[in-house]
Amino acid sequence: MAEINTLGWVDYLVIAIMLCISAGIGVYYRFSGGRQKTMEEYFVASRSMSIIPVAIALVVSFMSAVTLLGVSAENYTYGTQFVVINLSYLLGTPIVCYGFLPVFFKLQATSAYEYLEKRFGVRTRMMASFVYWIQILLYSGVVLYAPSLALEATTGISKTASIIIIGLVCAFYSTIGGIKAVLITDVFQGLLMFVAVFLVIGTAANNVGGLGQIWEIARQGQRLEFDGIDLDPTVRHTWWSLTLGGLCTFLSLYGVNQVQIQRMLTVKNMQASRRAMWLSWPILSLLSITTCFSGLAIYSKYHNCDPFLKKRITSPDMLMPLYIMDTVSNIPGLPGIFIAGIFSAGLSTISAAQNSLAAVTLEDYVKPLYKKCIGHEFSPTKSAFTAKVLAFTFGIISIALAFLAQFLGGLLQASLTIFGVVGGPLLGIFTLGMSTESATEGGAIIGAFTAFSFLFWIVFGQPRPIPPKLPTTIDGCDNNVANITMFILQNVTSVSKSTGDSSYFYLYRISYMWYSPLGFLITFMLGLIISNLSRLFFKTQNDELDTNLFFPVLARRIRYRRCMDVENERSSSLNRKYSLNDIIHGKDAWILLLGTQFWMTCLSFILVVPITSRLYLPVFIKLRLTSSYEYLQLRFDRNCRLLSSALYMLQMVLYTSVAVYAPALALSHVTGLNTYIAVTLVYMVCIFYASQGGMKAVIMTDTFQAAVLIGSLFLILGYGLSWEGGIASVWEENAKSGRMEFFNMNPSPTVRHSFWSVVIGGTFYWTTMFCSNQASVQKYLSVESISQVRIALWVSAFSMIVIYSLNFLTGMVLYSAYKDCDPLTAGYISGQDQILPLYVMNFLGGLRGMPGFFVAGIFAASLGTVASALNSLAAITCEDILRGLFQMDLPASKGAIYARWISIFFGALSFALVFIVERLGSVLQVALSFNGMVGGVTLGLFSLGMFVPWANAKGAIVGAITSLVVVLWIGLGAQIAAVNGQIQLDSKPISIAGCPCINETTIVLNQFEHNFDDEVSSIYKTSYLWYSAIGCMLTMLVGLAVSFATGAQNPADVDQDFLSPPIAAMFRIQSKPCASTNVQGIANFGLELEDEKPRQMEVCKSPK
Repeated sequence: MAEINTLGWVDYLVIAIMLCISAGIGVYYRFSGGRQKTMEEYFVASRSMSIIPVAIALVVSFMSAVTLLGVSAENYTYGTQFVVINLSYLLGTPIVCYGFLPVFFKLQATSAYEYLEKRFGVRTRMMASFVYWIQILLYSGVVLYAPSLALEATTGISKTASIIIIGLVCAFYSTIGGIKAVLITDVFQGLLMFVAVFLVIGTAANNVGGLGQIWEIARQGQRLEFDGIDLDPTVRHTWWSLTLGGLCTFLSLYGVNQVQIQRMLTVKNMQASRRAMWLSWPILSLLSITTCFSGLAIYSKYHNCDPFLKKRITSPDMLMPLYIMDTVSNIPGLPGIFIAGIFSAGLSTISAAQNSLAAVTLEDYVKPLYKKCIGHEFSPTKSAFTAKVLAFTFGIISIALAFLAQFLGGLLQASLTIFGVVGGPLLGIFTLGMSTESATEGGAIIGAFTAFSFLFWIVFGQPRPIPPKLPTTIDGCDNNVANITMFILQNVTSVSKSTGDSSYFYLYRISYMWYSPLGFLITFMLGLIISNLSRLFFKTQNDELDTNLFFPVLARRIRYRRCMDVENERSSSLNRKYSLNDIIHGKDAWILLLGTQFWMTCLSFILVVPITSRLYLPVFIKLRLTSSYEYLQLRFDRNCRLLSSALYMLQMVLYTSVAVYAPALALSHVTGLNTYIAVTLVYMVCIFYASQGGMKAVIMTDTFQAAVLIGSLFLILGYGLSWEGGIASVWEENAKSGRMEFFNMNPSPTVRHSFWSVVIGGTFYWTTMFCSNQASVQKYLSVESISQVRIALWVSAFSMIVIYSLNFLTGMVLYSAYKDCDPLTAGYISGQDQILPLYVMNFLGGLRGMPGFFVAGIFAASLGTVASALNSLAAITCEDILRGLFQMDLPASKGAIYARWISIFFGALSFALVFIVERLGSVLQVALSFNGMVGGVTLGLFSLGMFVPWANAKGAIVGAITSLVVVLWIGLGAQIAAVNGQIQLDSKPISIAGCPCINETTIVLNQFEHNFDDEVSSIYKTSYLWYSAIGCMLTMLVGLAVSFATGAQNPADVDQDFLSPPIAAMFRIQSKPCASTNVQGIANFGLELEDEKPRQMEVCKSPK
């Protein structure tokens, strides 16, 4: 190793002063306040700390000397791809704040692993505590090893002496300093870290001529890399490994790690803790980004004379201290400040680690063992003294482990490897406990043990490849070493190539960034599977668990309470419930063919809300029925209930087949995957998702999926309008073709889209969806009050208007793009529903990620719809069929299993029907036709019961059957005629004159100009939008007539709660002595059926 500069006496004095200040803070808090005599003060600072020191402490806990030395060396050696990890910090912060933090804050425990004992059992707690020991001790060794590198590179002191000296100082400091001293010292030492980084960047900028020159030198040296999107897990750093792997590592450190949890619990309340966490995020990102840039700053000096190749240093992790000594050693005190920053950063991290190790050891092992052997508890004074002894002991152990750190590779990789191997499975255990009710202790232990074994195997297995490095040179060095330049470069090149050698075992080549996700997934998935199997076969049941042990979202579900913003979540779900898949495909295609008349359906949304909220909703809110069709049994008889349930099942099974066919169509066109394979893949995901998710999960997921959907629509529309010359140009092109049509007042019911069919028929259709459909009613009952439901309905209506408007504008853009070359006529696509995927690939396919985002939007629209449908189908089957028809008593322990298998059955059934749906024409028309034919009859039954007090059970059942026969005759007859080509749409003119592969010069086609009036009855030409109105009105008219013919119901015998409020007021019906009620809430069949078991109904008749 070449001779290097050393520190002067001024530098040593600066280091001594900085270390004395750090130690002095610890001594001060040792003899002030409570003098660290109680565990409450020693470990959690009596929960009295302010936000700023806690926020800074959260940053420097795991971003100390390892950050300064390791990250700078990473960017110098491997390039800037590592900076992408900052994205994971942004993603992880809200998860910690609103997921993990509330659980630990409510627990208020000194050891985070007390949670595992409360959730699973003492064995899980002991295992996790032991694993935590390993993690923190190994990491302490790495952090202790880092400053020793700085000393070796600058003072000539060997690593052995450095480790021993710094380790003893750390042990002393950790022993006397409580958590208050640690936090305040972190603030001071965090500032020193920033000073050290800015000192490097400022010096480099001054030497090379500015920050821009640093960047240019890095570009020329191939150090700038931000486009690593390779999906290969053996690639060391990519966007995927850094984002997903970084997220799991971040959550394992900030979400479930004792060090960080202990610090977040030192503030007075959870709001303050969240603010501290959010404040730490920009500080953490700033430190990370500037440290990455410092690696480029160092490269600007050594780009033509690499000190590692020249053998001036023994490890790339020595680059930063070497740079300081080479550039500012002539300025007394500056190198000392830098080295003091390295020392203090290391000291703060080790002291925090040893403090937390002492807390875990004392709480999880010493106290329970002492109580078991002696028979009484530790005194507060003895506990604090024991904690200090433990802290000193762990300091000595850290010194021994520091000598092993040099064998793990680079500092950065070593630290993240430790966190990945240990942190991933620990994150999996905590997440398993907080996010699932079915997890058991056996499942958690087996999952974690398997993950540990697997990760230790692939991490420490040999032989291992060496990570490839970016090229370096010593051409700019002194002449006496120039002659060995080529020899060294050849060696480096050969090492780099050997990294990708397939002769190495594949698992040994996986990037260290994937260790944490692998540990998390193995623990979580295997633990969940083992837990459910043990519950199924060995009758293993969890005790009644405190809801505070679960994530807040799941805790609220368990307690059957909703937060105040639930109406917004439910509104997003209502927006998507029946329309979004079809909107994306159907409306866009219809603008191209039929014009804009259908946009007037937005008026029906405004009409549906007051109809729903004032006429139907009060009845459902009063009764609070698990199955909405229980109302028909209360109002009429069981036959009406079973008929409606059967109709709903038929409706939703057919509809889900349409909802899945649409995204499969998009997937097959965008990716080239066969449609049937695409349908199968989508159904596998849909069935799994639907069978496992309860209604709470459905609503929460719908909210997220709605955001993805709307985002994809906005992007497509934004790009489309910009490329077509703006909205004015698009509007003009559509107007020229006659597509701008809003007030077609033709009263004929055979006109497919007229003002009357779209507004009046659309109002009936959407009333069936909002007022008589189990899925919608199920969501209404998930809200506490009727006022919240009404707010949600209005939000839903206006959101639907926005979504419809986006799609109609997109349809106008499609016509503007294909006005001279209709892709269907030209043979580019096989159906109009493929027009939007074709446009995305033709015009947006060159934008990286856009096709994927589009397909994600399609799937987001589909998955929530299908999940909600299958969930409600399971509810109806269990409540109305198994319990209502077959009088089965579903055991509480088996209820969820029955529901899941029922969901799977309906999913498989709708999958089979997909192959029929694809032959029935347009996706949108098929969906609306099914819902219109069946939904109108159901709406008629509810309307007959709520608005006609004279109606009896005979009239209701006869009216429903008659109406069903008529609408099925009309609807199915129309579909058959359409398949046979006897009915065609009155489409707008289209052209293929501009198609490059069509020989015709100018061909303007109207595909539907043929006259088939004599070939099919006019009844089959009735617009599908009238099906709901026909079904509803016919059910009510026939039902009323039959009721009077067979003996009308006496209005006085009808419970007022069964009638719509205006009707009840009109007839002045007196309240019953007792009102019928049923279980409140909704069925979460994807979770626990026993929670939804209805109470015995009691219906009291008042005297006539």
